[in-house]
Amino acid sequence: MKTADWSIVKEASGPFVAGVFAFLLIQCGAVVMNLLRFAALGGSGVEQALRVMAFRTPQFVVYALPISVLFGVSLGINRMARENEITVLRLAGLPLRRIAVPLALAAALVGVLSFLLSETVTPRMNQRAAEEEYRLLFKVRPVAVRADVFFTAGPYKFYIGDMRRTDKSGDPDKAVFVLYRVMVYEMRPGAFPVLITANSARAEGTKWTLYQGVRRELDQRGFTTNELQFPKYEFDVDRSAGTLWSVAQSSEEMTARDLKRAITAAEQTGRANDVRSWQVDYYLKFALPFAGVALALVCFPLAVRFGRSGSFAGMIIGLGAFFVYMQSYLLCKELGERFAPPLAAAWIPNIALLILGLVLIRVEE
Repeated sequence: MKTADWSIVKEASGPFVAGVFAFLLIQCGAVVMNLLRFAALGGSGVEQALRVMAFRTPQFVVYALPISVLFGVSLGINRMARENEITVLRLAGLPLRRIAVPLALAAALVGVLSFLLSETVTPRMNQRAAEEEYRLLFKVRPVAVRADVFFTAGPYKFYIGDMRRTDKSGDPDKAVFVLYRVMVYEMRPGAFPVLITANSARAEGTKWTLYQGVRRELDQRGFTTNELQFPKYEFDVDRSAGTLWSVAQSSEEMTARDLKRAITAAEQTGRANDVRSWQVDYYLKFALPFAGVALALVCFPLAVRFGRSGSFAGMIIGLGAFFVYMQSYLLCKELGERFAPPLAAAWIPNIALLILGLVLIRVEE
């Protein structure tokens, strides 16, 4: 990089760091206030709510890094344009598209850091946070347990499409749950597992009862060799349904590799539609960290154009870009969970903003 490139990146780094801390303060504050309300109802202390906040912080950082790029670019470049530094660079022979290169590269590096964090620290910390939240909420009221989760208990692996707690006991070991869209994988050494699917089930303690289901045995190639339909099927697991919740994993608590394995397992049993949201989440694990590149290219020409309007204009540009991205992100995620291709749903916001940014740079030149 040339000296000018480092100067451009340095100018954007200050607002970027401030944006990260501001995002973390807002997110952590919201989590703590919400949990403190439940803590007061359940007689728990502040310490437990603070632990949840600490465990959730890595996930907030994953979100904050790409989002804060837009504030770094909009405020940093806005100041450079206001002080005529961008004009000097252009008079020196650097076109706008060349000035934008170090910003795009820096945003890409931030994306790599965000992705690595989401694949290493974040899944484990999210699992710890979920366990703490569960202990806290269980003391207050019967809770609706998370949908679309996989977990393991002894020789069994479970997928639960939806799961509701029906009792009013404060003891997780005595909890009673009604389950829907259940898949059970009975593991066998050196062979494919026995696949058990059921429309509904009841879990009371360690006893599980499945209703209106099918049991399938597979050969070494994965083809069905024996298929049995049953009205009722009972079995025991080595832990209660209440404690299974604490080890169940949502998509945020799994790495991309683990999530892909879970999706593949569901597809092999013909239940791909039940985990469509997980397919979108899988591709978002790659798309979201690199959203900062597209946001940087959108904010850059706008910050140059409105540089003389002051820092307020830079803040408005950042907030506007954030609003547009979040709305497109939520819309595409919803469409992907319903009928749109999950890969396209995850990447369309990035691609659309990237194209928009390149067009704006071209127009500004």
